[in-house]
Amino acid sequence: MTPALTLLILPLTLVACAASPQAETTVAAAPTPQSIAGAELIGPRTPALSPDGARMAFSHQGDIWVADVADGAAVRLTANPAYESFPTWSPDGRSLAFRSNRHGNYDIYSVPSAGGALTRMTYHSEHDMPHEWIDNQTVLLGAARERWYSRYGRAQILWSAHVDARTPELLGDFPAINPSLSPDGAWAVYERGHGDQRRRAYRGPASSALWLWNRATNEHHALTEFDGNDLQPMWASDSNEVYFLSDRACAGNEDGRDLGLWKVKRDGGEPQAVFHADGMTLRYANMGLNGRAVVAELDTSIVMIDTATGQARTWKAYGAIDGGEPNFQNRVVSSGVSDFSVSPDGETIAFVSGGDLYAMRKHDKIKRAVRITSNPAPDGNPIWVEDGDAILFLSERDGNTEFYRVRPLLEDEEFYQAREWKLERVTKTDFDESSASLSPDGEHLAWVQGAGKLVIGDPTTLEVSRVMVDGFEAPSFDWSPDSRWLTWSGVNDDFNYDVFLARAVFDEGEDAAKAEGATPVNLTLHPDDDTSPSWSPDGRKIVFTSQRMMNDEQDVWVCFLKREDLERTERERLEAAEAEKEAKKEAKKKEKEAKKEAEKKEKEAKKDEPVKGADAKQDAKAEKESTDKGDSEDDDKDDEKEKVDPVEIDLDDIHKRLVRLTRREGNERALGFSADSEKVYFNATTGTRLTSNTKAERGFFEVGVFDRKDKSLDSSPISGLLLHDEKVMILKSGKMSELKGDKFDFSVSIREDRQANRLAVMEEAWRALDRNFYDPEFHGHDWAASLAKWRPLIENATTPEDYGVFMNWMLGEMNASHMGFYGTSSSRGRETDSTVTGVLGVIWDETFSGPGRRVKEVVEGTPAARADSLLAAGDIVMSVNGVAYKPADNWANLFEGTVGKESFLTVLDAAKQQREVILRPSAPSDLRDALYRRFATQCRDQAEAGSAGRVGYIHIQGMGTGSLLEFERDLYAAGHGKDALLIDVRENGGGWTTDMTLAMLMVKDHARTIPRGGGEGYPQGRRVFATWDKPVVVLCNENSYSNAEIFSWAIKTLGRGPIVGKQTYGAVISTGGATLMGGAMVRLPFRGWYVNDKARTNMELNGCPPDYPVENLPGDYEIGLDRQLNKAIEVALDLIK
Repeated sequence: MTPALTLLILPLTLVACAASPQAETTVAAAPTPQSIAGAELIGPRTPALSPDGARMAFSHQGDIWVADVADGAAVRLTANPAYESFPTWSPDGRSLAFRSNRHGNYDIYSVPSAGGALTRMTYHSEHDMPHEWIDNQTVLLGAARERWYSRYGRAQILWSAHVDARTPELLGDFPAINPSLSPDGAWAVYERGHGDQRRRAYRGPASSALWLWNRATNEHHALTEFDGNDLQPMWASDSNEVYFLSDRACAGNEDGRDLGLWKVKRDGGEPQAVFHADGMTLRYANMGLNGRAVVAELDTSIVMIDTATGQARTWKAYGAIDGGEPNFQNRVVSSGVSDFSVSPDGETIAFVSGGDLYAMRKHDKIKRAVRITSNPAPDGNPIWVEDGDAILFLSERDGNTEFYRVRPLLEDEEFYQAREWKLERVTKTDFDESSASLSPDGEHLAWVQGAGKLVIGDPTTLEVSRVMVDGFEAPSFDWSPDSRWLTWSGVNDDFNYDVFLARAVFDEGEDAAKAEGATPVNLTLHPDDDTSPSWSPDGRKIVFTSQRMMNDEQDVWVCFLKREDLERTERERLEAAEAEKEAKKEAKKKEKEAKKEAEKKEKEAKKDEPVKGADAKQDAKAEKESTDKGDSEDDDKDDEKEKVDPVEIDLDDIHKRLVRLTRREGNERALGFSADSEKVYFNATTGTRLTSNTKAERGFFEVGVFDRKDKSLDSSPISGLLLHDEKVMILKSGKMSELKGDKFDFSVSIREDRQANRLAVMEEAWRALDRNFYDPEFHGHDWAASLAKWRPLIENATTPEDYGVFMNWMLGEMNASHMGFYGTSSSRGRETDSTVTGVLGVIWDETFSGPGRRVKEVVEGTPAARADSLLAAGDIVMSVNGVAYKPADNWANLFEGTVGKESFLTVLDAAKQQREVILRPSAPSDLRDALYRRFATQCRDQAEAGSAGRVGYIHIQGMGTGSLLEFERDLYAAGHGKDALLIDVRENGGGWTTDMTLAMLMVKDHARTIPRGGGEGYPQGRRVFATWDKPVVVLCNENSYSNAEIFSWAIKTLGRGPIVGKQTYGAVISTGGATLMGGAMVRLPFRGWYVNDKARTNMELNGCPPDYPVENLPGDYEIGLDRQLNKAIEVALDLIK
C-alpha cells in the first residue's frame, strides 16, 4: 500500500494572479526528530522523492544519500572524492541513477537504493545528464554527441542509457533541455530556449518556454508562451498535466523574480500557480510519489509540495557527517605572494600572501618570517611608515577598504621577531581607499579614493592635501624621485588612456596655482592606449606601455623629460654624464670641507670660553673622542643617500619626445627602470588582439634606453618588480627574489578557518560588484538583500561545486549578463583514467541495429574524411582494434584513450566488401568544430543555390581575432561575383571586433584607378581591410550575444541593411574581472552600451529586433530546414532586383 504524504501546514492555494485571489505564502517548519542519530545535513542538493513517497534521495558533500521521509534519517550511498548529484529513482524504487565526475567528465551511474555496487552506464568523455528512468532498465539521457545545435552546451538530444552499459540509443533528434517523457510514453515535454534558472527576472527572446513532442507523429508545438522562464517540466501521473518552475508574477512574487511551482494542462490553457515561497526561489525540482508530490531545494532545506492541494512543508535530513575537508586546517604558507615592500633600513620585507600580511627578515641565510594579520577579509598594499616603525596597509575587514596601521606591541622589537601586534584603523569613510604609494622621501602618500580620485595626503593622518585627478577608474601612477611630481595613466569618456604628469607637492610659500606643472600635462596625446607609467631614478625619463602602432600590439616607450637627453649624441651624453658626476663629486668635496671648517671654528670658540670643574673634564673627554674618531662621522655621512636633485622638466612639446624601445612581435609591458636609469625591464607575451600563434619569445627582459638592445632575463614573465637600495627585487610565481641574487624563501605554519575564508570570498565578490557594476541601481534589485539571502547556503556549502553554484545563484539575482563566479578547485575522483573519447568524425545511422555500426555521413575535416583513411556513407564498422562491435557493447568504451593513436577498423562497404582502415581518432572538441564548419558550409551552399549564385554567405563564429581574419578572407571568397551578401551572426557569442568589421562594410570609394591596359578598380593595398559596399542582409537570433548584438544594432542603426531572424539575447555589457582571495574570480560588468537613437536604448536586456522576424522550430534540424536563412535569401534577392 502506498503511504500517504504527510504535509504539516495550513492549505496554500496560490494560482495565477489573474485567475484567483491572492493568498498568504506560508511554509511549515520541518518537525524536529526526537531520536535520530546524527546532525542536520544543511543544504541538501538536487532532491528526488521515491515513487512510493517513503524515501528521499539527494546529494550532500558531493555524495548520494537516501533518507526516510518520515524522520529524515539519512545514510550515504556513495563515498567518493568525486562530485555526485542529480539522483533519480527507477520506477520500482530499487535503483538510483546519478551523475558523477569520477573519471573527469560527468558520466551516469546506477546504484541499488538500499546500497550496493555501482554500475557505470555511460563512457563518453563529454558530459551526460540523467533526467529520469524510462523503465527499470533504461534512463533518459541528455547528451550532444555528434550534433551541433548551438554554441550552448545545454541544448542536448534525447538518448536512452542502459543499465547494461550498451551504447545509448537515439530517442529524439532535436535540441531539448530538461526533457521528460509522459507516463503513457506518448509525449515528451522539454524546455526550448536557453533560460538559466539562476538568472532571476530575465525577460527576453532567450528565455525558456515549454514545448511538447508527439512521439508518434514527430510533431512539436508550444505548451507555454511567456517572455520569462518556464523550466524543469514534470508530468502528472495521468499524463494530462505538466508541472514546472516559473518566474511568472503572482501573489507573493509580484516582480516576477523568484521561481515557484506552476502547472498547465497538456492540451494547453492558462498556467496555474501551485506554490510560491514568498521571497525565496525553488531550485532543482523533481516529481515523486507517482506524480502526487514535487520536491525542490528551498533555502537551506528541501520543500515537499502536495501537487493536488499546494500544501507544503520543509523537510530536513539528518545523518553522520564525514567532515571531509575540516573547517579548521593547519597549513604551511611558503608562496602565493601578491605584494611586497622593503623597510627603509632594508632589513625587513613586508608581504602579502593569501590575503594576510607577513614580515620576514631580509637576510641571505637567516629565514625568519611571521604572520602579522589573520582576518578572513583580504589585507594588502603594505607600506612602511614612521621610518620603518609601523606598516600602513589596506583591508576590507570592516566593510569598505580602509587604511590600518600595525606595529609590534613591544617597543624596539623587530617585525620579524614580534608575536603580538598593536593594530589601529586609520580611516573610516563611506568609500574605498586603494592603490597607496609612499613618496621616496617618506613624507607624502598618494592613493585612490572611491572609483578613481587620485589624492595626495599625510601618511600619518591620511589628511588629503591635494586632488590630482577625479575619474571613474583608478589610475596607475608613480612618484618622481624628488617626491614633488606624480605621473599617472588616466582614461577619458572614450576609454582612451593617456599618460599625464603634474606637481603633487609644493614647497613652503610656493604659489601652487602659478607653479610650473600645477596643471596636469598630457605627455602622450595619442588616440591609442598609453598606460603603466614609471619614473626613472634619475628623474629624467618616464617609461610607459603604448598600443599606438598600427598592428595593435603593445610596446615599451620612453618619454625624455629633458630635450637634451633626446638630442645629444652618445658621445655628448656620455661626456655630459661624466661632467655631471665630477661636478657632484666636487660639490660634495667642498661641502665636506666647509663642514670641517665650521666644526673647527666651533671648537676654537669653545676653547676661548672659561670652563670649570666637571664640565671642563667632560668637554675634554668629548674632544678626545672626536679626535680619536677623526673623520669617521663624516665617513658615516658619506654612506647616507645623496641628496636628490629637484626634477626639471621641459614641458613644451613633451609629447613629441617619445621613443619606442621595443619592437618585438607580440605585446610588451613596461615594469620599471634599473638603478642607473640606463635600462628598462619589461614582460613580453606572444600574440596581440590581431595576431595569434606567433613564434615570438616570451618572458622577462631588459632593454637599453639608448642603445635599444634587449636581453632575456627569464623565460617567463614576472608579476612584480621593486627597486630598493639600487637592487632590483622581483616577484614570480608567488615568490620573491633579487634579480640575479638572493631568493627570499619563507615558511610559516598557520591555522586556517575555511568556512570563514569562504564567507570572506563571498563578501569580497559581493563588494567588487557593489562598487563596480555599471548600473548603480543594480537593475532595480536590492543587491544587499541578495548577500543576506544567500549567505546561509554559501556559508554551509560542503564542496567547491556547491559553493560555486550558490555564488552564481546570488549573482543571478542581479538579472545581468556577463556575470559569473569561478572557483579554483573541484571535487575529483580517485580514478586517474580521465581519458578523452576518440571520435572518427562521422554521423551514425542510429536506426541500424547491427552487427557493427553504420555510417550515415562523413564530416569534412575529420579523420574519417582523410584520403588515407576515408570512410563513406553506408560503410559498416565491424570491429575496432580487433574487438568486434556487438549491439550489447558500448561504442565509446572501445575508443577510450584513442585520441591521436593509430586505430584499426574492419569495415564493410555497401557492396559488403571488407577492408581495413587505419586512422587516428580526434577529440570530441575537434568534431564540434567540424560540425560547425559543416553548418556554415551548408548555409553557404543553400544561399548560392537559392539565389542562382547571386547571393554570398558568411557566418561569423565569434567577434574575435580568428573570426575577423576569416571574415576579411571570406569577403572575397564568398562575395566574389555576388550582388549581395548574407552575414550570419546567429550563435555568435560576442567579442570585440564590431568596429573593425564595420570598417569593411561602411567604406565608399572616393576614387577609381585605371592602369594602362587594365580596368577600373581601386588598389587593395591602400585599404586597411578588404571592403564590401554592395547590399548586405544580417541574420541574428536569440543566441547572438554581446558584441554580435552590437554588430546587429550597428547595422540597423546605421541603415546598412535589413536584419532577419529573431531578436538578439539582450546581453551587452563590457565586462572585466576581479581576482579574489585564493585565486577565485568574479566577472565585473562595468560599462553599459546604449543605442545611438533618441531613446538611448540600453542594449542590456534589450536585444536587437529584426526587421523580418522568423523563428526556426524544433524538428527543423532533423530535416535540414532553416527558415531564417530562406527568408534572408528572399530579402537579399529583393534588394538586388
